[in-house]
Amino acid sequence: MSSGRVGESFDDRRIREAEEAIGDVVALTAVSIAVLGTARIGANGWWFALTMSMPLIAIGLRKIVLDRWLGIRAGAAFMVTATAVAAASSTILDGGMASPGFYWGGIVAMLGMALFPESRSMLALGGLITIAVTTADALMGQSINVYEFFGAFILAVATPATVERIVGLERLHRARSVIDPLTGCLNRRALDHRATEIEERSQQVPMTVAVINADIDHFKQVNDRHGHDAGDRVLAEVAYELRKGVDHFDSVFRAGGEEFVVVLSSGQTIDPVALAERLRVAIEGIEVDGIGVTSSFGVATGQSPVVMSEVFRLADHRLYEAKAAGRNLVVGPVRDRL
Repeated sequence: MSSGRVGESFDDRRIREAEEAIGDVVALTAVSIAVLGTARIGANGWWFALTMSMPLIAIGLRKIVLDRWLGIRAGAAFMVTATAVAAASSTILDGGMASPGFYWGGIVAMLGMALFPESRSMLALGGLITIAVTTADALMGQSINVYEFFGAFILAVATPATVERIVGLERLHRARSVIDPLTGCLNRRALDHRATEIEERSQQVPMTVAVINADIDHFKQVNDRHGHDAGDRVLAEVAYELRKGVDHFDSVFRAGGEEFVVVLSSGQTIDPVALAERLRVAIEGIEVDGIGVTSSFGVATGQSPVVMSEVFRLADHRLYEAKAAGRNLVVGPVRDRL
């Protein structure tokens, strides 16, 4: 999977990656449809050939013009809309409900739902195409086969609905794979991905990154004396204070056991040492089942080109310095700022 581009939103990146995955198939399909439409000029005329070529035209327009002017989301929306118009128009020109293209509606809606899974309007797109074709048939006085109509309508709605469910499940599984269920923080896998993203971005633009390592003091004693259920409650409370104290949810990770990591990058104008001190004080105020809680912190920073393994190593080293100095302390660069 390709890495994100500078300034690219999450949704734009998701659409771009989806199109990179299916782009060859979509382009080949559009070319095939255009060729078939041209081959039937003699039977159906130039208007039919033009509408059959609309998906190919739409792809060309968005690549040359729309993506640059309006952005990738608007370009993708245009492509889906143009393809829907082509599906409806060519089906009407090819005999309406009697045309094999009558079932295009579901396929077009499926494409739209795959690119815009958060947009429920795509569920209606296939149904609207089916209704448009049927209405045109009625206005032209053609007979309407009720069974074919309901068959196409159900398929046109069921196809994108199935895609929506599949995409929704995929998102759920991805969330489960990167979120720690006990604390609600992002997990070590997500931390590794974040580190890779920062390193790649730091090769392109100047940036500074800060890492705050936090470790709950004497956590093993909490488990030994009070049981693992109490230990789990301590972990959950500490994680809550960390997430509450850091503005960005996607900056807080549970690295494993009782260790947490906060990753801050350029754009988050925060003194990492001051932030770590605020988090230390907040955690010091926690009491779970009569158990007092404290944490030690190590802070390190890095600049472009960032080598995250070195920043993590330095933050970990300073965390151990805080432990050795008596715990419930913050050790880090005094003057470094993001």
